[in-house]
Amino acid sequence: MQDFTYFLPIIIYCLLIVVLIICIIFGIKLIKIVDKVDRIADNVEHKVNSLNGLFEIVDKATYKVNGLFDRTISFFTKMVEKVIAFKNRGKDEDEYE
Repeated sequence: MQDFTYFLPIIIYCLLIVVLIICIIFGIKLIKIVDKVDRIADNVEHKVNSLNGLFEIVDKATYKVNGLFDRTISFFTKMVEKVIAFKNRGKDEDEYE
């Protein structure tokens, strides 16, 4: 039993040393993975920034087309309102006679 109490701490210390070495190895691998992820994120950011000009062109074109459609719809709406107002004016004159 006394040999066991003497031998057990030695086994625990050896196992702790092995666990510490494994943790160090995992830490080094984790640092490498984080570095790769950082490079990928920088690459994606660079590619997205290169598309900003294209997005600005699309936005400007969209605003111009939207403005054109708004003016066209406004024109037709005014025409329909004038036609309806003209018809209502004719009905109002007929009712008073």
